[in-house]
Amino acid sequence: MKSNALFGIYLAKSEISRLDKCILVEGNVDVVSMHQLGIRNVVASCGTSLTIEQIRLIKRFTDNVTIMYDGDGAGVHAAERGIGMILKERMNVRVVFLPEGQDPDDFARKHTLEEVREFISENEQDFISFKADRLMKEAENDPIRKAGLITDIADTIALVDDQIQRSVYVQSCAAKFGVSEDVLHRRINATRTKNFEDARKENGGTVSIPGADYVVKASEPAPAAPQPAKASMKPADRALDAAERGLLFYVLRYGRELLRFDPSSPCYRPEGPQTVLDFIDGVLMADEMVFSDEVCQRAYDKYVGMFDSEPVLDQDTIVRRLLDGEDREVAGLVSDIALEKHELSVKKFQSSLTALSTQLVKFVPESLLVYQKAKVEKDIADLTASMKDAPEKADVILRELVELNRIKRDLSEDLANMNR
Repeated sequence: MKSNALFGIYLAKSEISRLDKCILVEGNVDVVSMHQLGIRNVVASCGTSLTIEQIRLIKRFTDNVTIMYDGDGAGVHAAERGIGMILKERMNVRVVFLPEGQDPDDFARKHTLEEVREFISENEQDFISFKADRLMKEAENDPIRKAGLITDIADTIALVDDQIQRSVYVQSCAAKFGVSEDVLHRRINATRTKNFEDARKENGGTVSIPGADYVVKASEPAPAAPQPAKASMKPADRALDAAERGLLFYVLRYGRELLRFDPSSPCYRPEGPQTVLDFIDGVLMADEMVFSDEVCQRAYDKYVGMFDSEPVLDQDTIVRRLLDGEDREVAGLVSDIALEKHELSVKKFQSSLTALSTQLVKFVPESLLVYQKAKVEKDIADLTASMKDAPEKADVILRELVELNRIKRDLSEDLANMNR
C-alpha cells in the first residue's frame, strides 16, 4: 500500500543512517533528481499525504527529518501537517523551502551538489521559526492574530515528549515573541492534558505517556501475551497472521546470523553474505510490504532500530530490551515468539539435524515466500468480498483478481521448487 511505502527508502536507508538525517520531499521525480545529484538521504511519500506508517519507517534509520516541500500554499500546509505528525513520533523536525516556483527536481537540475547542500544547511529552520516566519506575515500588527499564532506554536510544542526539548522550545518562542515562559508552559500543560485525555478516551481507559510532566496511571493491567491466530478468524487472515509471526521468529531468533547462499541459488549475492535481518528487510522494502498486524510491525520496527544502533547490540540484548520495553503489547508478542511459546511451521526448522547455516538458507527464503503468498491470498479474499458491495466495479476487480492469481501461482511454484 502506498500509505505504508516511501519512495526511495531502499536506496536511501544506508545514507540516512550514516548521516543520521532524512530529507523528505513530495514527489518521486524529486527523489530521483536529488539522488542523481549526489544527495542520497532523500525519500518521498509516494504521491500520498504523509502517514504515520511512513514516519515510523523513517524512524527505523534516524530521528531527524528535514521537510523539503514546494514553497506554495499547498506545500506550506503539507509541511505544517507533517511537523505535528513527526513530533508525535518523538522525532526532530526541520523545514526548508526552495525559492518560489521551484521544487526539488528543478532546484537539483539547476544547481551543483555543493550549492544544494549549502542552501539546505543555511535555510532549514526549526518548526518555531518556520511557523513564525510564515504566519507573522498574516498577523502583522493585529494582536489577536498574533496571540493565535503564539497559541498555535505552543500547541505544537505540546506534541514534544521530551521535557528538556520542550523547555528549549519554550525559551526560543518566548524570546522571539516577547511573552512569558510561564504563560507558554501553562498553555502547553493544558494542551498536553487535553491530548492525554483524548488518547485515554480513544483507547477506552487511562494511558501513560512517556516524557509527560506527570504520570497518568493505567487503570488496566498490562495486556497478556498475544495468542496465535484464533479459529474465528477467516482462513486468509489466519494464514497471514501465522506467516507474519513465522517471519518475525527468524528476525527475533537469528537476525544477526549470516546467510551464506550457494552461488547457484537465486538468492546469492556476489558482494558477500547478508544477515538474516538484512535479507528479510531488503525483500520487504523492495516489495513495499508491511505487516498487517500493527503489533508485529511495531516489534519489527523496534528490532530494526536497535539492530542498527551504535554501539552494536547483540541478539540477546535486543530481545531482552524488547521484553523489558514500555510497549507491553510488543513485549507480549516477543515473549510469545522469541521464547518459543508460539508453534508455527518453524517446528520443522527446530527439529532439523542439519547445521544452523544450512537450515537458515532454506527456511528464511521459504518463510518470505509463505508470507508473500499469504498476503496475496488475503488480497484475493478481500477483493472477492468487495465485489458484493461494488458490482459496478466488477470488471476492474476481476482484472485485479486475474493478476493476483497469477502471482499466487508463481509463488506456489517457487515454494514447490524449494521443497523438492
